[in-house]
Amino acid sequence: MNKLYKRLAARCQSPNQLNKLHITLENRMTPLELAALRGEFITRKGNSWLWKKIIQVFFRIRRNILGKDSVVKKYISINTRELSKVWLAKLHDQYLLAAGNNAPAPFVRKRLGRAVVIYEAGGDRAGKTLVVCFSGNFQRMMMPTPVFLQSIDANNADVVLLRTEKHKGYRTGIQELTSDLQSSLAALKILLKFDEYRRVVTVGTSGGAMPALLSALYWQADACLSVSPNNPEDDRWHSFADGEGTSGLFKHFGMGEKPPPVHIIYGENSIKDAESARVIESTLPSVRLVPVPGAGHVALFPLLERGELGGVLQRALFDAGLPGSD
Repeated sequence: MNKLYKRLAARCQSPNQLNKLHITLENRMTPLELAALRGEFITRKGNSWLWKKIIQVFFRIRRNILGKDSVVKKYISINTRELSKVWLAKLHDQYLLAAGNNAPAPFVRKRLGRAVVIYEAGGDRAGKTLVVCFSGNFQRMMMPTPVFLQSIDANNADVVLLRTEKHKGYRTGIQELTSDLQSSLAALKILLKFDEYRRVVTVGTSGGAMPALLSALYWQADACLSVSPNNPEDDRWHSFADGEGTSGLFKHFGMGEKPPPVHIIYGENSIKDAESARVIESTLPSVRLVPVPGAGHVALFPLLERGELGGVLQRALFDAGLPGSD
């Protein structure tokens, strides 16, 4: 990851390009890779090559506009040089450590397809939970991926991150698997080897929140966490509802007499998300609503900032449905 970052950062010709690179890495990195990058570019002093290259690029691009000795040009270059340091320090020291564990979670990334990535740390799957995550349009779980992973015990869980085509919400399936949602879910069950795990749970955020709920019904998963889901009465879901509204949608994906426990998190400040949560609750008997005070649509990240994310994930995914859980 360190060599890749050096190579890609050296090609960036503006702060905006560098920021896009950072977002791409945030959507893919593991906590260990983030810690290694921080160690390379903040802790160590051996990063002068990268910054010299970035400064050279900016001097070359702005020479004709700003002038050879421009104070403004020097200011822009210095700020660009510091941009990566600021990014790494904030991502690691402010966000990753907010998960409550100083040691980076030992997940290793393995790509199973264009839209399917698994993060695992080895060990016997028979004693583990498989956490299947449906990201939204921004290809993350409302926070940088290494930060989300840091909130999960790598010794007890493997994590799969799914990505959807923008604004499709998995309704046209998962890339490289099939072209419809149900057959993609069937293919995922085989690809991810559900039978090797003790438990299977689902998580979804925004555009991935409703697919996470529907997949939990379809797979008869052990638990589901749906964050800021869209309304099942929306036109986008009508083709799946068999003309019966929300109940038809849930039945279409296999809702039985005993659906899995479902926690729905939504921001109290989002009227639209609150209404969606109430519609789901009125139809699905196993739902527990978790409103987040002061939050809008991006309701999961405030829980991280308050130091509550790990506890919420534990209750909603790892404790839900077990004897003694309420």
